[in-house]
Amino acid sequence: PAGVPYPPFHDVQMAVDGPAARALSELARWRWERASCEALPAIAGRSVPWPERVEPDFRDIAIGISRTLPDYPGEGEVREVEALYEDMIGSARETIYIENQFLTCARIAGRLAQRMQEVPGLQAVIAAPRIHHSWVEHHAMAPGRIRFMEILRAAGVGDRVRLLHPQASADGATADVMVHSKLTIVDDRLLRIGSANLCNRSMAVDSECDLVIEATGEAERRVIRGIRARLLGEHCGVAPEEIERRLGETGSLLAAIAGDGSGDRRLWPVDDDRPIATEQGWSLAAFADPRRPLPATGLIERTLAPVKARWRGLLRLAPIAIAALLLALAWSTTDLAGWAHPDRLQQSLHGLSGTGWAAPLVIAAFVLGGMVMFPVTVLIAATAAAFGAWPGLAYAGAGALVSAVAGYLVGRLAGESALRAAMGPRLHRIRDGIARRGIVAVATIRMVPVAPFTLVNLVAGAARIPVLDFVLGTALGLAPGLLVLSTLGDRLLSILTDPSPARIGIVLAVIGAWIALSVGLQALVSRRRRDPG
Repeated sequence: PAGVPYPPFHDVQMAVDGPAARALSELARWRWERASCEALPAIAGRSVPWPERVEPDFRDIAIGISRTLPDYPGEGEVREVEALYEDMIGSARETIYIENQFLTCARIAGRLAQRMQEVPGLQAVIAAPRIHHSWVEHHAMAPGRIRFMEILRAAGVGDRVRLLHPQASADGATADVMVHSKLTIVDDRLLRIGSANLCNRSMAVDSECDLVIEATGEAERRVIRGIRARLLGEHCGVAPEEIERRLGETGSLLAAIAGDGSGDRRLWPVDDDRPIATEQGWSLAAFADPRRPLPATGLIERTLAPVKARWRGLLRLAPIAIAALLLALAWSTTDLAGWAHPDRLQQSLHGLSGTGWAAPLVIAAFVLGGMVMFPVTVLIAATAAAFGAWPGLAYAGAGALVSAVAGYLVGRLAGESALRAAMGPRLHRIRDGIARRGIVAVATIRMVPVAPFTLVNLVAGAARIPVLDFVLGTALGLAPGLLVLSTLGDRLLSILTDPSPARIGIVLAVIGAWIALSVGLQALVSRRRRDPG
């Protein structure tokens, strides 16, 4: 191509006429119609002459056709190729000669190993490419070839099998011969040529067609032996008669192809690189050489589904984004930020002390603050400073829990579809992970504020985290802060500025007790879920 010689290429084809050609033409027209929805008319009343320069190897002989057709809706699958391979191998008595581009089907390897165990004198020669055509192809198919040979070695028959690749030299240069043929010769009785590789996909995924000839007399056996000798002679760089002479003298196919490799043509052992059989290689093989057809229905839709879901999620989250933008503008352009100062908030709440409206108004303030993403820590500190350790602790705890539940309900009712569309399967993984260790997970998020209080509430509701886990986890997660802020009140600043060892020890003890309580409650809840009785 483009004036550049390509490396040596080896292939084998079969030409037929008569009823076999007619059967192939019917199969080709049927395949064309199924693929293109266009019917091709049969060519009637026309005789195609046999090519003048092609001497036929067989005359007036039956031709068998074996096919692979994957399972389509409304049509059953056809696995004649696989069945024929198994039957041919199962009938072998002396020799099996194979030329094939790919060698990955473990089922065929197992059948070959079984037959060679049954017939101790059976020998097999397999000609294949040294490496495959591209990096992806080699890394996808070589692991299967390594496994194919390991199956034979594990069965104890590896010493009677040769996996070889042809090589050619000319003008001081040497190149590997690309083996593209799909040929199998069993003894001198069966000759098979076609399209099917010895790989998984040729057995059930691709559409394949092979032709097979079974010798019924000595004349036909002699022709099959001659074809085998021509092929092996080409690869070994010797005349076909020499191959037949060696085979007649030694009775061994392996001995007949043995040579010193000094000629222009030779067969060398294939030495696959075992590191190729890695997790990456097997992952490629699962896609490139599947045992069953990959589901094609909706393949493009499934491929694009994450992208579509992400865009749908972004569109559905647009109102939330707009609300967040308006909230940010409110914080920057109004006096809302001023209310976040503890002193100002404390003064406002202090006026409620001693009235019957203190508790409901404080709880309402927490709920409203949660809706506008007001810092919950500021509310807790201001409540403690205004009402003291008691009832400040009760007011702050009740307000924080009610605000959390309100945000949870908003997320569950309004945010589920948007969040699921935006996060997709991740939402389910997060939900499942928290469901297994829900209390500890929620408490940890509360203790280590990786996200704003309100956002955690919305996400928990949208992810449908169990209410019990959410409430208990929120209570445990807020407990240390509530205790410290409510107990210390306006003395918190002095602790932060003068952290004595005793004060640090108290804080660490509170945190340790909180962790132990969280883990214990999670274990109790998990046990009750496993055993409701």
